[in-house]
Amino acid sequence: LAYLSAYSWPPAETPKGHMFLCVSFSKVHLNSVGKAIRHQEPYIYVNNLPAAILNQHMELSNLVNGVDVRVTPFLGHEKFVTKRAQAEANIQAFGKHSKSFADMYARVLRNRFAASIRIWAPSDARSKSICNRQYQLRKISSPMQLDGVQVSREADSAKWALIDGKNTVCFTTNDYKTNEKQIPGAAVCLENANVYNVFRLAAFNVQPCNK
Repeated sequence: LAYLSAYSWPPAETPKGHMFLCVSFSKVHLNSVGKAIRHQEPYIYVNNLPAAILNQHMELSNLVNGVDVRVTPFLGHEKFVTKRAQAEANIQAFGKHSKSFADMYARVLRNRFAASIRIWAPSDARSKSICNRQYQLRKISSPMQLDGVQVSREADSAKWALIDGKNTVCFTTNDYKTNEKQIPGAAVCLENANVYNVFRLAAFNVQPCNK
């Protein structure tokens, strides 16, 4: 990206932890992917997609050309399956527009999956663990152990949520803070038992209710 546009990596992020989720999918899902990403109101630094591809996939074209989502719904939810290599994986992509005024964790993920969730994301004093409903929302205690490595919240830029009992981990872009309702964001949720179990062990210790 650096040689194609004005983008430069923030030096302050270099010593912090990060996560990348790489998936392969067939062209039939390009519109679904484009539609989900559009709800995040992204800034596209550069693209080199062929015109033939963009002409076939309108949502993808709208994405790279910066066409804003102007009508409801302001919450995007798309489902697709990765290409078969060793095994297929179910992916759910969520995008929330700033006009949705939705909390990514309490309203979007917990309600869509109808399950309790555990959150690893920066939070503020007003955003607490919630235990007084059918499906709980619990903040993971810091530091945690992820695959044998101790990780503190302050030193980690990765954000994710574990969906209890669904073999699903969601990689997110939003903090768990009250002002995040006005900030667009996304969650890409991967259903995979092996990945889920790694994160389940990391998310074992959670903060008390109302903390």
